[in-house]
Amino acid sequence: MTVKNPSNLWRGLPPNGPSDYPYVPSSYQLYSLLVDSEGTSFDMHGVDVVSGTQATFSYTCASGHNAAITRVNINIKDGSITPSKFAGLTAFDNGCLVQHLDANVGSREVIKDFLDGFTIKNNTGWTVLVGIDGSSIIASAGDDQLPIRWSIFRCGSPLHLKDGEQFSITFQDSTTGITEMCAMVQGLVYPNQ
Repeated sequence: MTVKNPSNLWRGLPPNGPSDYPYVPSSYQLYSLLVDSEGTSFDMHGVDVVSGTQATFSYTCASGHNAAITRVNINIKDGSITPSKFAGLTAFDNGCLVQHLDANVGSREVIKDFLDGFTIKNNTGWTVLVGIDGSSIIASAGDDQLPIRWSIFRCGSPLHLKDGEQFSITFQDSTTGITEMCAMVQGLVYPNQ
C-alpha cells in the first residue's frame, strides 16, 4: 500500500485506538522516553532550572521517517502530591510547556502549543490536556504517584511528526526535590513515503 500523505492513513480507522490500527509495511511501534537536550537522560526530576532558562525533554522523529504519536504517558512519584502542588513541590511560578517543534535544530519554531499559551504550574494543570482520560493521584504510605495518560488519538487522529520534528515538554522551573518523573511517547514510526 502506498500512501502519498501519511496523515491520510489515520483517517477512517476504527475508533478503538492503536490496537486496531492496520499493518503499515516497514513500520514499527514507538515506545520512547523523552530525553534531555543532550540525549543522555530521561530523568525529569532533579533538573535545576535557573531563572530565565528552560530545560526541554523531547522525542525527535528519526531521519527518513515519520511518526504518529497516539499517546503520551507521564509518571510522577513524590511525597505529598496534591492538586495544588507540582508533584510534591510548591506550585511552579512559570510552569511547563507542551509543544510540537519544527526540525530546525538550534532555532526550533513552535508548530503547535498544546496548551494555547497556558502553562502547567500544578498537578491539576495536566487535566487541560488529558481531561478525565487519565490523571488521578494514587496516595500511598511512601511516595504518592500521579500517572498521566494523554490519548492524543482520541482527538480524531494521532500527532503526526515529520523527519526531525520534536514533541517536547519544557520546564521553566526547577524540578529538584521530586522523587521520580519521566514521560514516554507511544505510537508508530514509518519510513517517509
